[in-house]
Amino acid sequence: TPSDAHALAEASRQAGRVLMVGHLTRHMPLYREIAGLLAEGRLGDLVAASFHRMHSVRGRSWRMDPGMGGGAVFDLLIHDYDLMLWYMGKPSCVVARGIRNALGSYDYAAATFTLPGGAVAVVEGGFVLRPPAGLTATLRLVGTRGHLEADAQAVRLSEYRPFDWLIDSVGLDFQLDPKATHVRSTLVMRPNPKGREGAPIELD
Repeated sequence: TPSDAHALAEASRQAGRVLMVGHLTRHMPLYREIAGLLAEGRLGDLVAASFHRMHSVRGRSWRMDPGMGGGAVFDLLIHDYDLMLWYMGKPSCVVARGIRNALGSYDYAAATFTLPGGAVAVVEGGFVLRPPAGLTATLRLVGTRGHLEADAQAVRLSEYRPFDWLIDSVGLDFQLDPKATHVRSTLVMRPNPKGREGAPIELD
């Protein structure tokens, strides 16, 4: 409730501690690397995105209780909703469907978001995989100057480099940056196997 939130904020102030929402993906090197690429304009203007986060049915347990975890929407996909807000901004429209379990929370959900500028993002996932499968998380961002794909292993960036003669020869009629047609793929980041920090690398 709002009163609970104010009480938490006051307790934090008096204790001299930081109080924050636990959106842990904002502190993970891989997702921060992506935010940096977007801030540099490496992808241009985002036009489409997809986020997928799936877990085994073994991950259900207390998470399926609406009074404790709230199911896939609140316990799993909340991280991808936050990534979408971080990377793309606040959506103007959302359409969603899901599959409920016997407790009333969602085992699976899929949502399509429309951003004010016309970009579209799809977020889907749930506790529906069968063991021995575990947690998997992937994303794809598509912009006017390139696209990237990411999973737990790496961020793969493809940038569209200038080739004016190619534009003239093929007569492109869709909305790409007019000087961005050639693709240069780069493996931007690979996690360090000896630690949690990622190791940025550049490979053509």
